[in-house]
Amino acid sequence: MAQPKLSKLSLWGDANAWKEGRAYRHPVTREQFPSVTTVLKLVDKSALAQWAADNAILWAIENGDMLNSRSPEAAFTAGRFAWNRVRDERAEVGTGVHETVEALHTQSWAFPVLDEEQQLIMKQWELLNEDHLIVPLLSEFTVFNKTAGVMGTADGYWEVTCLHDGPTCLGQGAGEMVLALIDLKTSKNHWPEHDYQLAALWGAGEWLIETSDMVWTPEPARHVDKVAIVHLRADKRKFILVDSLVQNLDIFDAYAGVWYALEAKKAKLKDDKTEVLASGFTG
Repeated sequence: MAQPKLSKLSLWGDANAWKEGRAYRHPVTREQFPSVTTVLKLVDKSALAQWAADNAILWAIENGDMLNSRSPEAAFTAGRFAWNRVRDERAEVGTGVHETVEALHTQSWAFPVLDEEQQLIMKQWELLNEDHLIVPLLSEFTVFNKTAGVMGTADGYWEVTCLHDGPTCLGQGAGEMVLALIDLKTSKNHWPEHDYQLAALWGAGEWLIETSDMVWTPEPARHVDKVAIVHLRADKRKFILVDSLVQNLDIFDAYAGVWYALEAKKAKLKDDKTEVLASGFTG
């Protein structure tokens, strides 16, 4: 997903702005809040350590001649963060797919140029639409979860009618329409934090609708029958129903509480350091 508009309005230059993650600025109150995904950076992702190691090794194998031509120090520098490039490439795949679906649903015709993998993913999107009648009611809209003190952007609010009985239906029979809160994912796996993210969006009491360019109107959250991930890969497509929403929201709220506690600790340490410097104490 590209950076949401309301996130671009965040006050990164302010002393109170956060240095890591994404922030949103509420268009009415002008308050700044962390994004849902910023809070979820606290989720343990130890499995990513092995993923990073695997990709660093693969990169080294593919670039062996170049590494052997350099000194050990230069080779180490060249390969140390090779996995970051893989991560960024994977993120670009998802961004292109998100932007294409948004362009289709909003009829903006702002289509990005897609690579071969993204084209295959969009073919799966076309097949998904052959099995479902999808009517986009909202695309890329921001929500405000006042209880958790976070904001986030949902990919869609859709009317989804399953045209054929099957495992991809959102718990309804053929011909039955549901109102669904949707997030698109192109990641290889479905992780628990995906469910926490969707639960946080579902639990938001306020939706911010862009009624004209860069003008947002707050409204109460609309009725949602189902919350689902649209999981798209080059070789697969499916709706993943997010259940246990209350439990997943409780987990997210706990992470949000920890996030705010850690920010308060950082602020106190910064104030203490400033106070010490102002006193002239140098240790």
